[in-house]
Formats: sequence, C-alpha cells, structure tokens
Amino acid sequence: MRGLALTTAQYSLLKVEDKDPHPKNWRPQLLICLSTTWSKEVIDLRAMSMLNLGAQLKAGQGLAIACAFLKGSADNAKDKIHAQQVKDRLTKDMAKTRLRGFSKTIFYTETQKSGCVSALFQSIGIGGLRPNTILLSWPKTDDPEEVELFTEKLICGVINDNCVLVAKGITDFPDSNDRLIGYAVIKTNPSQLVSSMSNHLFVQHSFKSLS
Repeated sequence: MRGLALTTAQYSLLKVEDKDPHPKNWRPQLLICLSTTWSKEVIDLRAMSMLNLGAQLKAGQGLAIACAFLKGSADNAKDKIHAQQVKDRLTKDMAKTRLRGFSKTIFYTETQKSGCVSALFQSIGIGGLRPNTILLSWPKTDDPEEVELFTEKLICGVINDNCVLVAKGITDFPDSNDRLIGYAVIKTNPSQLVSSMSNHLFVQHSFKSLS
C-alpha cells in the first residue's frame, strides 16, 4: 500500500506546474515557523496557538508545513535525539488541532541564522507544491536572539515573494470554537474585497458582512 501511495503521489506532483499560478487560482500554502521553548518541563502555548490558527486558516485543505527552529547542530547526537522528540510532539499537536500537513525541525547556530532561514525558505516543498505563505509569531521583545531570528524570517519571506502573516499576541487568539472578528480598511469596491477574502479564508466558516 505504501508503494501504491507513493506512486500516486508522484504522479500527482508531476502534474502540478512548477510556476506561479494565475492570481485567480492562487491558494495559500502555509509554512508555520515556530520558535519557542521545547522541553518537557516548560509548556509554551504559542506553538499550539500557532498550529490552531494554521488549522483555522487551512480548514483542512491544501499544504501545511510546521517547522520548529532549534538551536543546535546536526552532528551532535543529543541535538538529533531532541529534534526527533520535537518533531514527534509537533506531529501529535498538529493532530490535536486537526491541522493536516507535515512537521519538521531545522537546526541553527549563532553564526548561521541568516543562511539557515534562507536555505529553508528557498528549498522547502517539492516541485510545484511548496509554501507561498509564511505564518510567524511576534517575538518576545526581551529576547534578542528570538527577535533576530524573527527578523531573518521576515526578511527572507519578503525576498522570496511569500505572503507573510505575523500573529501578535497569538495566545489571545480564539480557538476554532470561538468567534473571530475581522476589520479591513477598504479603498476599492468592498464587495470585490469581501468576495476575494471569503474564497480563501471564510469559505469553511460562517461569515457575516457588516455595513
């Protein structure tokens, strides 16, 4: 069965054109970047909240990749074991939030932040199936290292022509059972904007337009 599934996936991927789609066919394919404390003793709610937001945005459709950034080295045995533990935890958390997709981890060092993030953004995905939207969490301003890593992600996202979403105060975001109120400053035809937004974000959720 695994061989059949891989053959089917390969056939489907080869049919996906490796070029930018027409604007009307554009759909968000998420790369969720997670920089948080990964340990059994400390529970950081930001990661789970980011996955929950990603699940609401995707509504169970399309590509979603959650990537945890870990300070360490791939040639260190303990770091590799820790990375596998984080990946397993990510997979379980994605299942809890009903976010269908893939989990991965990537190492970085003090001198490799920029290169690490740049390489990830350029290479992640396969063929025409690759993320076009980056979901970031606003960093803790009292943590210079986290701020620097956030800046690198933001810059690389823009350089690679990705749509960049930055969630500030992510732990205060509503979960899938709560209500989310959205505001938009509109300079063009309101009906066109609402229609475009609903196609990508609200098609799986109840949505009321207030005028």
